[in-house]
Parts: sequence; C-alpha cells; structure tokens
Amino acid sequence: MRSLRFLCLLLFFASLVSCSTLSSGAVVQAEDYFSIATAYFELGKYAEAERWFSMATRYEKTRFASEYNLGRVAFARGDAEEAAKRFESLLKHDPQNTTVLKAAAYSWMKVENWDRALSLYARLGDLLPETEDARYNFALALSSASRYAEAFEKLKPFVERNPDDRDALRLLAGIEKNLGMPEAADLYAKVLQLKDDASVRMEFGEFLESSALYARALENYKAILSSLSADGVGGKGTVRFRIARVMLLGGEDPEKCLVELTGAVSDGFADAKAIRALAEMSGISDDLREQILAAALDVERKKAKSVAPALAPDAAKQP
Repeated sequence: MRSLRFLCLLLFFASLVSCSTLSSGAVVQAEDYFSIATAYFELGKYAEAERWFSMATRYEKTRFASEYNLGRVAFARGDAEEAAKRFESLLKHDPQNTTVLKAAAYSWMKVENWDRALSLYARLGDLLPETEDARYNFALALSSASRYAEAFEKLKPFVERNPDDRDALRLLAGIEKNLGMPEAADLYAKVLQLKDDASVRMEFGEFLESSALYARALENYKAILSSLSADGVGGKGTVRFRIARVMLLGGEDPEKCLVELTGAVSDGFADAKAIRALAEMSGISDDLREQILAAALDVERKKAKSVAPALAPDAAKQP
C-alpha cells in the first residue's frame, strides 16, 4: 500500500514535469524535483533519488536539504565515507546544525574514523547536552576508540535514566568489562534477562573466565549449546573449546575436559595455537598435556592437508 502511494506520487509529479515543460517553457519548481527524489528514496531506488536530488540542488530553496539527502543516499548505498564527506561539507555553511552533525558523526563512526566522530559528538554534546541518542552514540564511539573511562562517564547517566535499554546496558557491560569492574556481571545478567542471546553469553563468559568465576562461565557456554544457536559466535566447535578450557581452569575431571576438547576439534575448531596454550597450564598432568598436544597436532595435520596443492596427474612423467 505504501509503495502504491509513492508510485502514484511519482506519476503525479511526472505529469507536472511534463505539463510544465510543454507550457510556454515554464521551469519546474524546486519542490517538484525534491518531492520526486524523496519518493524514489523511500522506495529504495537510490540511483533515481540521487539524480533528482542533484537536480534540486540547482535551486537555492532546496539546495541545502537536497545536499543533505544526497548524503543519506550515499549512506543507504553503503558508502558511509562519501556520506560523511557530504555532511561535513554542509557543516561548513551551518556548523551548528545538529541534524547534520549527528549524521556526520554517525557516518564517520561507521568507517571507524574515531577521531573525527568523537570531535563531532563533542560538538553535539555542547549543543544538545541532554539529548539521549547523542550521549549513547558518543559513548559508543569512545568505547570503540578504547577510551573506556570516558565512555563510562558518558553512558552511566544514560543507563540510569533508561534502565531497560538493552543496547545501552550491553554497551555499559562491555565498558565495565574492559575496565575490570565486577559490576559488569550484574549488567550482563540483566541484558540476558531482557533477551537471551548467544553473543552476549560468550562475552559474559569471557568476563567470568577473566574473573576466575569458572562455574558461571561454564554455565553460560553450556546454555549456548543447549538452547541457542552457536552460528554467530564461531560455531559449535568454538563454544566446546571454551567449555574445555574453563573446565581445565576450574579443575574439572580431565577426562571430561578431553571429551569436550576432542569434540571441539571434531566440530570444526581449528586454532592449534589456542589448543597448545592449554598444554601450558600449570597443574595439569603430563599425560593430559600429551593428549592436548596430540589434539593440536591433529588440527595442524588437517590444516596442512587441506591447503596442500594437489599433485598434477602427469607430475611423475616430468623429466
């Protein structure tokens, strides 16, 4: 229904263009170009939208809005850097335009230009100190740039005012994890309470491992295999390797640890270096160490076999 309305709108404006062209050479109004471009953009027809927005930039009345929307078109087509540059160009003419500032900052963040993104978010913070989405994105950019203490200061008040915002809670949990704050455990638990998720459980498990809370880490990893998909977290083999590692760290039965480790390899885990690191743990028996190294060797042999060039059929006949 929505697409039909847009198509009708396009036909209407197309008729305007035709009539205007035929009637004594009258120039089509800027708003007509802009409206046609907007309809194409809403339909996801970005090439056509770009063409009509470009035409609308010829008119003073629609130039700024059309340039802004050309940035939106670039972003929608997957070229965040081009979008950021277009938005930045507009900021030269209107440096306090918060809509353009947000768009430019977010676009730079998408291409991981953290310095530029942070500079723009800082300007937004001065202009809109109480705007929640700007505060969240500023914290996200700070965290992505590994400036965790600053990110914590920006995000903590946001979470206090929005205690059920799952994205903000997870971001804050990750920030606290990187800062080594034990409070991260409570935040991860709340995120999972709002919605269970394999990637959150893996992240939570890493934090619990680093905090020597092996039983809880084991519980999280097992929950992924029992009720969630492991596809987005490296696959079943990766999860089983984590289980084997945390069982070893927690002093579980060595035989059970080996079952998980060999199962991890069977399920596709192929990081021989990570497996060898298990053999370097203190307190394990020589027999267990040998079996771990054997598993690592098995992985290396499989990898070597998979990348070895096939022998040409007539290779033996070469002089």
